[in-house]
Amino acid sequence: ALGYVLYALVKSRRHVVLTNLKRCFPEQTLAERECLARDIFVRFAQSWLSRCCGSLTTRSADRMEKVQIRYNIAGPHIA
Repeated sequence: ALGYVLYALVKSRRHVVLTNLKRCFPEQTLAERECLARDIFVRFAQSWLSRCCGSLTTRSADRMEKVQIRYNIAGPHIA
C-alpha cells in the first residue's frame, strides 16, 4: 500500500520514473509504463521497509543476546 501512496503523492519522482521508462521502452504504451512504474514504487517501498524492519529486528536480537550473556540468562537462541 505504501508504494501506491508514494506513486500517487511523489509526482516529481513518478515523472522521473515514467520519463526513464519511456526512454528505455518506447514501444510500450503509456498504460503499460504506468503499470510498471507503480510496480517499481511498490517494490521500492517493500525493499525499504524490509531493510528498515529487518535491521531493527536484528539489532533487537543482538541486544537480547548480549543481555542474556551478561546476566547469564538461559533462553532460546535468538536469530
